[in-house]
Amino acid sequence: MVKSNVRVTVLRRTSGWSIQAAVLLSARLAVDVFRHPMSPGTLIIAGAFSREAIERAVGDSNFYLEYLDGLDNPSLPFMPNREV
Repeated sequence: MVKSNVRVTVLRRTSGWSIQAAVLLSARLAVDVFRHPMSPGTLIIAGAFSREAIERAVGDSNFYLEYLDGLDNPSLPFMPNREV
């Protein structure tokens, strides 16, 4: 899969995301989830997922979401560090 062809879901919350939330998303949605220590309030998910699917995966609805095209998109708050 080419990085620029991947639709991504960007999750943001002011209180930050725990490692547990990232692990739950990754396991329950079977996708790559990216975090960055300089951006604790942001998770990037490789793939487009509905708000409802994300809420079920993490058990919480306190977040904003945005869809972007490409893991190499300059609008992302950080560049994911794995090849997809």
